[in-house]
Amino acid sequence: MLAFHSELTFLVRWFFFVLLGIMAQVVAKAYALPILGILAALVLARWLAVQATRWSIRDVDRRETSILFLMFPRGLITAVLALLVLAARGQAFFYVPAMAFTVVLFTNLFVVVAAVRFKAGLAGLAPSEEETPSLVGAPTPEPELPA
Repeated sequence: MLAFHSELTFLVRWFFFVLLGIMAQVVAKAYALPILGILAALVLARWLAVQATRWSIRDVDRRETSILFLMFPRGLITAVLALLVLAARGQAFFYVPAMAFTVVLFTNLFVVVAAVRFKAGLAGLAPSEEETPSLVGAPTPEPELPA
């Protein structure tokens, strides 16, 4: 039952994001400044939230804090609310879905940056073959004899 629920959730989200992509509009230059303000407010709020909760999580280093800071995507809820505002208030708020799409796009780009940084950090933490411990009781390979 859990697998069915997971598949159904994936299908609904996939369908919604395809629909959102079809309805996506490029925001006009007049709304670029408000969008930058929204993004700045989101970044500031996220930074404050990460810094405020950092004292309660003691074993988090600086790299993990930067990853937590960048992990704040917007998506399904933001887009649905933007479409609801448009439906409720009419064409007076025609710009809200385009602004929401732009915010969703940029916050998801922040998540991509975080994933790349995290992957690069993990590559530096992976042990080399020489440092990898061998299993106790595992057979050791026979050395190859020259032919």
